[in-house]
Amino acid sequence: MMNSASLRSFFYNGQILEGLPVYTQLQGAGMVDIPAAYYNTVSANPPKLSLGESERLTSQSKVVVLRNSGDKDQTFTVYHYPALTMANINEDLSFSPNGFAPSTDFATMEVNGKSAELDAEGKGGIEVTVPAGGTAELNVRITAPAEAPNLSQYGGYLYAESDTQTVSVPYGGFKGDYQAVRALGDVVFSENGQNTVRQFPAFYDALTDRVYFEEKTSKRASKCLTSPSRPSMWWMT
Repeated sequence: MMNSASLRSFFYNGQILEGLPVYTQLQGAGMVDIPAAYYNTVSANPPKLSLGESERLTSQSKVVVLRNSGDKDQTFTVYHYPALTMANINEDLSFSPNGFAPSTDFATMEVNGKSAELDAEGKGGIEVTVPAGGTAELNVRITAPAEAPNLSQYGGYLYAESDTQTVSVPYGGFKGDYQAVRALGDVVFSENGQNTVRQFPAFYDALTDRVYFEEKTSKRASKCLTSPSRPSMWWMT
């Protein structure tokens, strides 16, 4: 059902932006299309492409096999259908719900050594025939968007259209290095109207109600609060 799903457009500022599928990280393969799933005779394996980070490999190569279970040949136009990129806008390299903005800095795709991009008039792509009861192999190469900010999440779809059916293969990737992301923010203690900011890693001792932080110059832990009173509030930013 993934390969026959219907893509949803991006809803932004009260308007639907046609031709711009919402992030693959949000909608995945799309909305389930029961009639298409029933009548389609061609499926794709693997049904999705996980590209990982682009720090070491800017371009990722994958093989997708189209399988035709029907009794008629199916000829497709195969092309790249990019989705919006989740552009990271947090300068501190952290993730937060409001830390992304929609971007049209897309990845690029090649199929069987040829560009799979469509031009401004919607023309282009590669013609592929899947014989009845047989398979066709697609050698897919996807390059991370060069203009997207570091730590952005990009995605899109390998799309194949014939006169009678559509096959869609979602992909997703990460621009940059996973290890550069701050998994945990600073800890802020608020006591007597004053804030104390300390960085992770930290250890909390429930018996003594103390929090210990690792010093930058030593492996030994130190108490973060000299007062025996318990902080009224602490949180991560």
